[in-house]
This record gives sequence, structure tokens and C-alpha cells, in this order.
Amino acid sequence: MRYTLLAILLAFAANAFGLSVTPSPSTLNCGTTLVNFTFDCDFNGSVLVPPVPAGVTIDGPITKTVTDGALSFNVTLTTEAPATFNIKFVVISSDAGCAVFDEEALAAMTSNCIAPDNDFCVDAAVMELGVNSCTPEVYSTLNATESGNTPSCGGDGYLDLWYYFDSNNDTIVMEIPAIPGTVGYYALYDGCPGDGGSEVDCSIMIQSLGSTFEMTGLTVDQGYYVQILFLPGNEGMDQEICFHSTVEAGCDDTVTISDLGPYFPNESHAANLTIETTGSTTITASDIIYSAGDTIRLNGGFDSGTGGFEANIADCPN
Repeated sequence: MRYTLLAILLAFAANAFGLSVTPSPSTLNCGTTLVNFTFDCDFNGSVLVPPVPAGVTIDGPITKTVTDGALSFNVTLTTEAPATFNIKFVVISSDAGCAVFDEEALAAMTSNCIAPDNDFCVDAAVMELGVNSCTPEVYSTLNATESGNTPSCGGDGYLDLWYYFDSNNDTIVMEIPAIPGTVGYYALYDGCPGDGGSEVDCSIMIQSLGSTFEMTGLTVDQGYYVQILFLPGNEGMDQEICFHSTVEAGCDDTVTISDLGPYFPNESHAANLTIETTGSTTITASDIIYSAGDTIRLNGGFDSGTGGFEANIADCPN
């Protein structure tokens, strides 16, 4: 009787701080990983594993056998898994007093299975538009998933990332030197496809054939979403991408011209007036020829009849 009482007291003392369990590894990537769990009590018996969080699945039955205080099973993570979570064990049977019926132990786990911020259309990366050129920005594709939207030109089963821009021109150029991989697709939408958006443009991308794609017929001040699709197996490679509007090259805001050109009337004009050309007009300082009908607006610095003067070209872009 004394021995039995002593054993009970020792078991109670050993269990005073609760049963604990250590997972190895404790940090998991996407997919399936074999995890070893070691309890601080060297017991044989069985444990129950209650439901795990969304994005986490475990192999086998929810009742598992513990041998010498240890057990192993596969744990599978998707990008829906929380950044940190617990796997709980509840003791159903045990041959040692340090693990008693209905006692719980928590295995603290960490997920590295985090999707990119722009994995879905609603979280598309907002892009600034360059003018006639742009510098590609780098986006991680690690753990990218398939959004479930396949454009008309192809890409079924491909992974994808999403980008957004406000169009300031009817033509926007996309530069994408890294898809990743060698083949991909892009699709342009006037809104998120799952929220009423319609496909505007779509094309295959073959890296060896060039990395510049022109999207035309756009509406100024309209927001557009771009879906970039790439083959599974290439996730983890960086994606490089940028967008710019195309603006026709024009004259400078101010140019110096001569009032002695062969087709320009050699006569005095008051400053700030407008001269309509009747033939080709040579702008001698910049060697530009404007066709008949172009308008030259004289600046206040116009020096009539005595040499050069400043002028703005009325149809000069911007």
C-alpha cells in the first residue's frame, strides 16, 4: 500500500506541469512533411488528434499509437494554413502515470507556406506607369497558387500572380524580362474576373521571342488588372515586371527659330500672336520641318525683324 501511494505521488509530481510534446521539424513548408513528435513522458498508449486548422491536414486516423513516448505522421500544408498553429494530442490510454487519461499536449508549429501578397486579383500589386520606359520590379513567386481563372488564350493549370494599373493612355506597354520560366501567358481585364471584370487582351509569352508586350485600345482613366501565368515547378523564381505608357516624341516646349527661313515670312510680328504657315517651315535651331497648317505661337521674348525668337508649337504633345 505504501509503495502504491508513493508511485501515485511521484506520478502526480512528474505531471504537475502538464504533458508536453516536441515536434521535429516544427517549421514546415508547403506540401507534405514527415514530423516526429516526442513526449516528455516515456509511455506506451494512444492519443487522439482533434481537428487541425484549415490548410493543415494529417495522415492516418485521428487516433494514433504512441510507442516509448514518440510517434510520427505526415503533415501537409497549403497556403491557407495559419502562420503559427498547434497540433493537439489528448491521451486516451497510457501505461505510465506521467501521461494520464484526457491530458492534453500541444505541438507548436510554424508555417513557411505563405502565398505572395498578389496571389489573387483582389490583392493585385498596384503598379506605377513609366513614360516610354520603365525599370522592372521584382516580385516573389514562392508558394504562388492557381487562382482558378483561365484566360481564353491558354494557361489551364498554371500558377499566377496579379497586377493593377490606372491607364493614362490608350496604349500601355508591359515589360516582363522574367516570367518566370520560358513560357507563360498574360491576360488583361477591366476588373477582377470574379467580380464582373471582362477579359480585354490575352497572349502567350515565349521568353526567347522577347519580353515586351503592347496592350492597345485601352480607356484612359480606366483601371486594369493583369494576370501573369507561369508553369508549376517554376514557382520560387523571381518575376520581373513593369508597365509604361507610350507618348509620341514631340518638340521641346520652347524652340528657337529664325524669321529668315525660306518659307517663313520675313516680316515683323507682335509678341504672343499666332503665325499660320503656308508651306513647310524650317525651324533652324532644331532642324525640324513642320507641315503647312502647323501653328507657331510667339512668346513674349519675340524680337521682331532682328534675328531669333522663342516659340511654342501649338500641336506639340504635352
